[in-house]
Amino acid sequence: MSANLKSGRRDIERGCRMIALRLLWREFVSGQLTLLALAIVVSVAAMTTTEVLTDRIDRAMRADAAALLGGDLKLRGPRPIDPLWLEKANALGVASTETIEFPSVIGSGSKFELTGVKIITDGYPLKGQLEIADTRAGIGYPTSSIPTSGTAWADPQLASKLDIDVGDRVSVGETELQITQILVFEPDRGGSFVSLTPRLLMNQADLEASQLIQPGSRVRYITLFADGDLEQFKAFVEPKLDISQRLRGVVDGRPEVGNALTRATTYLSLAGLLTVLLSGAAIAMTANRWATDHIADSALFRTFGLSGREALGIFTTELVVLGGVASLLGVVIGYGLQLVLVDTIAGLLTISLPEPSARPAFLGVLTGFVILFGFAAPALILLANVPPIRVFKRDYQVSGIGQAGRYGFALVAIGLLGYLYSDDWLLTGWVLIAVIILVALVSLIGQLVIRSLGPLERVGPAWRFGIQQLIRDPGSSGGQLMAFALTALAIAMVALIRFDLISTWETQVPTDAPNTFALNISDDDQVAFIEAVTSRGGDLAPLYPIVRGRLETVNEIPLIEHLQGLEPPGSVRRELSLTESGVLGRDNQVDRGRFFTDADGPGLVTVESKLFDELDLQLGDIIHYTVGPDRISAEVIGSRVVQWDSMLPNFFMIFS
Repeated sequence: MSANLKSGRRDIERGCRMIALRLLWREFVSGQLTLLALAIVVSVAAMTTTEVLTDRIDRAMRADAAALLGGDLKLRGPRPIDPLWLEKANALGVASTETIEFPSVIGSGSKFELTGVKIITDGYPLKGQLEIADTRAGIGYPTSSIPTSGTAWADPQLASKLDIDVGDRVSVGETELQITQILVFEPDRGGSFVSLTPRLLMNQADLEASQLIQPGSRVRYITLFADGDLEQFKAFVEPKLDISQRLRGVVDGRPEVGNALTRATTYLSLAGLLTVLLSGAAIAMTANRWATDHIADSALFRTFGLSGREALGIFTTELVVLGGVASLLGVVIGYGLQLVLVDTIAGLLTISLPEPSARPAFLGVLTGFVILFGFAAPALILLANVPPIRVFKRDYQVSGIGQAGRYGFALVAIGLLGYLYSDDWLLTGWVLIAVIILVALVSLIGQLVIRSLGPLERVGPAWRFGIQQLIRDPGSSGGQLMAFALTALAIAMVALIRFDLISTWETQVPTDAPNTFALNISDDDQVAFIEAVTSRGGDLAPLYPIVRGRLETVNEIPLIEHLQGLEPPGSVRRELSLTESGVLGRDNQVDRGRFFTDADGPGLVTVESKLFDELDLQLGDIIHYTVGPDRISAEVIGSRVVQWDSMLPNFFMIFS
């Protein structure tokens, strides 16, 4: 008996699926589902287009940033990395390579030059490529090799200072190395003092013979990581870092690029989300009409012995198949549209985009189902509640869910899609709040308007019939009014955010921002340099002296003790570039205290505003820096808000 019941149940379920497919085909051919299918296709195509495009740009920017970093992660510190960390990286499939940097004097004949020496091993760099030239005047080309033992590569600056070329020999500590290539470019060359000096690249096999590293030497150990489970490795390492170590990724390595990309991605995601809002309104209205047309069918199914759940299964299957086909079509259209967009903006891109991934396709199909059932769920619930008596009593009112329930389903769908695409609960929350406020206002205004139309029924037959329809079916009228309101909201928000985005980009880099930079200008060359620039009509920004220093104490309290209970900012885990100037940069704004005046003497400092807060500083505090063998003390007299992406020189600390 039990087996017969199970077999009968399977036959019923199979029959319900066949009925659903026949209904779907009949309604598709008749055009009843055209608007519903079109709404799904448009919403999925819009979201897929923006997601594929932003995904490709994001991956390209990250790859470009990783190439400039030499890897996906960069660990820097004053001592070699813990071998256990390298074992963990290897276990997680994370590739690694170690480098060592330090300043040293390199000589050739009677000439000597303070040089940034970099020791590398096989595998360097993990991302990006070195570029070398065969002569001092040669053209650079990429290479995957490194200097072999007994050889070194000198950059053009060092070659010029020492008047050497390929084939010459230089003294490096207690050994001599032959210059075999001119180093044109290295991916992870930063802006530190060692990085700004002339560069010599040599193999780690020659380090011991050179005897360059001695007790007390100023050495920086760098380990690059790439690929594998970087997030898990980062989570393993970060809690173990001390104040002198810094782990840097590609995002924080290029904040100005990250900010621009974040703004553009947010705009595109929000534009796509608002498209979903419009499509959702269309789906809600179409699904409501579709449900009304199927009330009689649902009642017939009930009289044939089907339960409410089985009747619901028929209509749900119909929508699932429709949603799947429409979503796949939307994904195909979305991928095609992004190709058109990429071709349109190809001239504006300075990087090559990777091939599209499969992730946006999955998100596109998921979008189709979320938006379909988020906005059509009330209609399905209505069909599940149709009783058999509806066959005989056409005026029998079928109970569904209230307006609050309908809006609740829609808001949940919008919230899920908003977070899915923007990965930003705050942005999603603001969109939901805007929709809720709009729904409340439109509902209130709509009810007031409909109630005030009664006296106008006597103005004429056409007006009378129209007004009677509005009064007779306020739910449908309210839905149409809501669709128009959502359309207006979407257009207004996209236009506003587009204006804000473009304005931000236009003001981010001023029209008079510098486009050429000069470094290592000696005191003897400053006058000649200024005259050379001004004589050619150049607009010269102030010259800033730069020294490297490490913050040691605040009010004679060691920095580690002063920061107890606080998260040490990354900028104080390393030496900072310090300067002195009596002129406040145009991209700096004093927000606390004051800047220097002509009457001020030495011994004063202003601090970048964010660092001021992170160090828990107060006006009047005395900070102490070590700069080489010297110790510098200064009183904090103010803080500055700094626009870091202005293309002008900026500093965390400016001394008087």
